[in-house]
Amino acid sequence: RVFLMGLVAVMAAACTKNNEASVTASIEGGADKEVVVAQLAVNQIRVVDTLKADANGVAKGKIQIQDGNPNFYYFVCNGRRVASLILKPGDKVAVKADTLGNVVEISGAGESVKESLQLQKYQDALAAANGEFIRLAEKLSEAAQANDNKLVSELNQQMGKLYVKYRQDVIKMIMENPYSFANVQALYQSLDNRLPVFAEENDYLLAQRVHDSLAVKYPTSVYLKSLQGDIK
Repeated sequence: RVFLMGLVAVMAAACTKNNEASVTASIEGGADKEVVVAQLAVNQIRVVDTLKADANGVAKGKIQIQDGNPNFYYFVCNGRRVASLILKPGDKVAVKADTLGNVVEISGAGESVKESLQLQKYQDALAAANGEFIRLAEKLSEAAQANDNKLVSELNQQMGKLYVKYRQDVIKMIMENPYSFANVQALYQSLDNRLPVFAEENDYLLAQRVHDSLAVKYPTSVYLKSLQGDIK
């Protein structure tokens, strides 16, 4: 009886460990700060843990991942997102960043590293495109106020070209990495938080391709179920 109780305890501990992802976040300027860990729970952000950084700005924690599938997590320090990671159970990830949200390095062991690096590529590309898009939008507003119709037309064309180019770049990255879980989030990108990158009539074909490529490995993923619902 004692043996069975001990065996159950060992199995429970092993199960818990298998559902964990270990994370070490080194944040420049984050000494003694709290690091909030939030999960993207499909259509809402849910806080799952709060880590305490030491005097060197290093925060460590084990994140419980209940469903066994990749999940999206955000790490927030001083009210600013400093890192975005895709975590899978059993993986170990280390991230170096600063309090401005500039990610310097993602390393570790397991598929979470590769997935998080791809997610970072999408986010870096979006940040660059957003910066240029907003710059053009501000110039467009100024030109409109000055009734400079010629400049308005030119800026509209530039913004249109930027949108098309960025859209093509994202499609290329998705096609080159068809089994990356980061593709799910890439489908929901928007320029300046108001212009969806994928909102054309036939974009459901790309979304279905992303879903089908990942569903074979992650058939129970809540993100993929939500994506399939959006496709329908």
